[in-house]
Amino acid sequence: ASAIFMYFTSVAPAITFAATLDHDTQGHVGAVEVLLSSAICGCIFSIFGGQPLVIVGVTGPVTIFTVKVWALSQMFGVDF
Repeated sequence: ASAIFMYFTSVAPAITFAATLDHDTQGHVGAVEVLLSSAICGCIFSIFGGQPLVIVGVTGPVTIFTVKVWALSQMFGVDF
C-alpha cells in the first residue's frame, strides 16, 4: 500500500510541473523527460540513500530554475 501511495504522490506533481515546463520551454522539456528523470533519480537515491520510500522529484524551485536556464541558453544561443 505504501508503494502505491508513493507512486501517486510522485506522479501527480511530476505531471503538473511537466505541463509548466512544456509550456515555458516551448516543448524542450515535457512529461516524458520529467517522469523519466524522477524515476531514475528515485531509484538511484533509494539504492544509495537507503530510503526507498522517499519522494524525489520535480518541485516548484526546480521548475523555475530549469525555465531560467532554458531562457539563458536561448539568449546565448547554446543548445539546451
